[in-house]
Parts: sequence; C-alpha cells; structure tokens
Amino acid sequence: MRGRDQALVLMVLGILVMSLLVQEAGADSFTIGDSVMTTMDVDVTGNPGIPEADPTVMWKGNTGTITDGPVEAGGSRWWQISYDVGVSGWSPEGSLGAGFLEPAPEPPQPPEGFASRAESAISWARHREGRDDWNFLCMKFVVNAFMRQEGAAAGGNADDFARSLDRFGQEPGGWHSAPRGAVLFFEGRGSNAYGHAAIYLGNGQTIDAFGRVGEHSLVEFAEHENVGRYLGWAYPPATWSPAVPPVHLTVSVHDRSVSGPPLTGVQVTGTDGTGTSFDTTTDAAGVVVIDGDPGEWHLTSSGSGYGITSSALQVLRDDTQDMVLLPLPAPLPDGLPGRRQGTRGMAELPDSLGYFVIALYTGILVVPLFPARNPTGSERIRQVKQIVDTSQGYFRGERPAVRPVHGAGPHADRDPSLRKNHQVEHMSFIFNLLFK
Repeated sequence: MRGRDQALVLMVLGILVMSLLVQEAGADSFTIGDSVMTTMDVDVTGNPGIPEADPTVMWKGNTGTITDGPVEAGGSRWWQISYDVGVSGWSPEGSLGAGFLEPAPEPPQPPEGFASRAESAISWARHREGRDDWNFLCMKFVVNAFMRQEGAAAGGNADDFARSLDRFGQEPGGWHSAPRGAVLFFEGRGSNAYGHAAIYLGNGQTIDAFGRVGEHSLVEFAEHENVGRYLGWAYPPATWSPAVPPVHLTVSVHDRSVSGPPLTGVQVTGTDGTGTSFDTTTDAAGVVVIDGDPGEWHLTSSGSGYGITSSALQVLRDDTQDMVLLPLPAPLPDGLPGRRQGTRGMAELPDSLGYFVIALYTGILVVPLFPARNPTGSERIRQVKQIVDTSQGYFRGERPAVRPVHGAGPHADRDPSLRKNHQVEHMSFIFNLLFK
C-alpha cells in the first residue's frame, strides 16, 4: 500500500506540474475575439508552424485581436491575429514554457498632473524651435522636454521606449485618440534605424526633433522616406519628471502703484528659469500663481487700456512679485489742430504755429511756439487767446465754435479769393494718466 500511495502521489504531482507548464505556456487562456498584446518581438507568418525566410515581426507591446485558432504546429500553439497596426497573420502563443502573448491592457486614466506636465513639455519644446542640434536625438528631445532639463540622458532610443511603454491607439490614424502631450512612436525606415518619437499637439500635429525642432503634420511623417509605420501613443512615465522641484511665483498686478486696486483679466506672459514659457491671466483678486523651474524669470503684463510692464528677476524658491500697470493716454480726437482733414474738412491752425504742451498736476498749460516769421503784436495775442479758449472750452465739456484764422504765418494764401479758411474745431489735452 505504501508503494501504491507513493506512486499515486507522484502521478498527481506529475499531473500538477504538467498543468502548471501548460498554463505557463498560455494554454486555453485565449479565445477568438480576445484582445492580446505581445510580450516580446513575435514573428507573424502566413501559415502556422511554417517558418518564413523574412517574416514580419510584431514588436513587444503590439496589440491585436484573435481571429482564428488555436492550431498546434511545430511544438507551439498558434493563433491568427489581426494586429492593430495593420498586419494580420499567425503568431505562436509561447514556446518552452514562455508565453509570447498576454491580454491587452485597458487604456489607463491620465497620470496625476499629466495635463500640466504636458503643457510644460510643449512649452519647453517650442522654446527650442528652429534648432538643428537635436537632429537624430528625437527620443532624447522628448525625454528632456518632460524633464525640462536640457542634456539629461534619455536611457534609450525611440524603438526601446516603444517596446517598453504601453501603447494605445495603434491602428492607422490612431493618434486621433491621443491626448495632447502624449508621446507618439513610429518605426524607423531608410537611414533611420532607431525609429522616431514625437510629442502630440492635437489635430494631427506634433512637435519634435525631426531635422530642425519644429511642429510637423503627421501627413509629413506618413510620406517621409525615413519614418515607418505608426506604432501608437503612450503616456510619459513618471521617471521623466523634472530633476529640480518646481517653484511657485505669485504675481499681483495693480493699477498705477503697488498700493493701487488689483487688476483682473490682465495677461501675464514670460519664461521661467529653463526658458519654458507661460501665458495666463489674473483672477478676480488681480493675482496669478505660476509654476516653473528656478532661475531667471522674465515676465510681461498687459491689459486693455494699459501700457505694458516687463521685469526680470531671480526666482530660486517660492516667491511673490508685484507688477504695476499705468493707463494709456487717451487718443486725440479727430479735428485737433495740426491734423489735416482734406480740402473740404476742418482745417487746422497755421502750419507755421507750433505748441509746447506742459502737463501740470492741476491742469494743462498750452504754450504756443512762434517761428520768427510769424505775426507779432495783436495778431499773436489773438492766436494765443484762441488756443487757450479752445482748450478750456473742451475741459468744460463744450465743443467750441469754429473760429477762422486768416492770414496767419507765411503759408497764408496770397490770393484772397483762394485764401485758406483755417479753423479750429476743438482740441483736447486730456491725459488718462492724470485725469482718469
């Protein structure tokens, strides 16, 4: 009995071991219609078990749908798979206890903070548009963009990362499902032996180091001799994080002085310590908080009706900055002295008459400047009075009557019948800076 028991135990153990080996090889783990992903580079042939001299190879991470099988051939179990990249054929499920296929992963949710990281990477990349020193370093360019650190090692080429990251939307044109900031992968072709990687901008556009750094249409890639099959998109891994922790700059924008009222809706643009640009607007409290890398920051603020204020400052830790906007002067209305309106319209004061305008805190002083050939005596006094009366009338909200000025200065017409009828409709020297 003891011998029989031992034999029975050994038989059961043998069955369990064989069962485990079969399960390890993936036996009975798939059915037609399942979505699968390759766990390593796998051959695709026209017939199961029949080797080909130059078979198509699906890279590790390629996904597809099982359409037929299984077929036992050549010591392996084969499935017919329609791969998402546009290739169909038979691939082995496994060999020698190693599985070549596994269930395809579900599309993940965007990683935490991905949208912000994507915009920072895109901004970093755009800041380097036109440079050609990144040529043949497309993967390093993408990694550096997300790390916001020029010169950081990529740790592999585009083919390496295409094999190591979960790729989604692998079907032709699948980039349309990619979020802005996703990394797109392409096989190499021609003189490009290592594939290509790019950052997706949306609407079929990328930014990448393709020759010169710049934005490109995916139609260009489809037709380029050195870019092969589209392989899908992936989220950037967490390891592509900035090497230096970001800092937070709080900017408060005020009207006229740092103690003035806050200004809402003011556009604040600039670049952080690594040249990454930002573009945002102040909130209802006149404040905006900007995340960026430490170093020398450049800021510019502008708002409707205000001038532009710019500043440069060292931001090495979380900091605050006050910016002041000054109102723009009001534009001079049409019809002012010195503004010609054509032969029919209102004429201006004589060309020979110039003005100094002096802005005082309580008002404006208008001083006429007469060239040597201008009239003197009572005519000069009359013209000065005309200027002052017109200016004061405008400040009172009046529209002064048109006053003719005859024969003033050397430009007056010699022929009385053709004499110019110089008139003053009104003039305004209101400066918003003083009287808003």
